[in-house]
Amino acid sequence: RFNWGMFKHGQVFQLQPLPESSGEHEVEESLEALPRQPQFQEAIQKLDEAIRTDWVWLEDHKTLQVDAIRWEKNQREPSFLLRGSELEKGEAWLAQASGKDPEPTVLQTQFLAASRQEEIRQQKRTNRLQRLFSISVAVGLIVAVALGIIALLQRNEAQAQARESLSGKLV
Repeated sequence: RFNWGMFKHGQVFQLQPLPESSGEHEVEESLEALPRQPQFQEAIQKLDEAIRTDWVWLEDHKTLQVDAIRWEKNQREPSFLLRGSELEKGEAWLAQASGKDPEPTVLQTQFLAASRQEEIRQQKRTNRLQRLFSISVAVGLIVAVALGIIALLQRNEAQAQARESLSGKLV
């Protein structure tokens, strides 16, 4: 509905000859456009609405609504949720919603909330895996050091036994 506004001859305005026009001028120069009421006022209101429309807001609203509907149609499958910078962009969009037209839908709000919850859940899972990996590396390091110490002690003991056996044979 915002793609164009029609100011069509015969509907919104009418052409009338200028009272002082003589036949010496081009046809366009001898006519004047007079508004037809109330059609002209309606057309001006539509034009004003189109000029004041926040097109970026409207495009973001549409994109987010399409994503939310896709999520809804797929039984709210988490793989359809927003992540990372797209989620942050959506949350910033929602934070600017006050006084905007159209307002965010309930589905859009639910979609963004579910996206944030899934992001938190994934972050907790990642943190848990990182902790598990760190603990595994630490345990592996401790085992390696312990085995190294045992090997060193056994080597020293073997060398001592070898010296004793050599000294016993020499005597």
